[in-house]
Amino acid sequence: MVTTNPGKPCNPSQPVKFVSWDDCQDFVRKLNERTTGGFRLPTEAEWEYACRGGTDTSFAFGETITKRDANFGRGDEGKPEPVGRYPANAFGLHDMHGNVWEWCQDWTGDLPEGPLKDPKGPQAGKERILRGGCFYDGPKGGLSSS
Repeated sequence: MVTTNPGKPCNPSQPVKFVSWDDCQDFVRKLNERTTGGFRLPTEAEWEYACRGGTDTSFAFGETITKRDANFGRGDEGKPEPVGRYPANAFGLHDMHGNVWEWCQDWTGDLPEGPLKDPKGPQAGKERILRGGCFYDGPKGGLSSS
């Protein structure tokens, strides 16, 4: 399908790491060309919903998370683990709180105050949203207005 891997070399059970948002857009474009289309990166709100697996807690596993739940915060000695090594959330999704950062479609920026339903980020900005967590850094979660 895609003839080159812009990420660091990895085996098929490993997540692709160190890819840019533009690399992801190229992949999505190629995927849409080879299928009936309609693929895109999730918005931050869609990613959060999928990550939490229908819960209203800070993490899919509750209000706290441990290194038994996800691969995060291991610093320089850390490395990505094979996909699925950690427990899935209620939607059957693995590694949403750790392993490698995940790109979202949205630009960073403030959201309006108050309750929001399926918010979209600003139309433009300087940086794109990264979600989840990473083997060398801690998990980030929760939509906010800042």
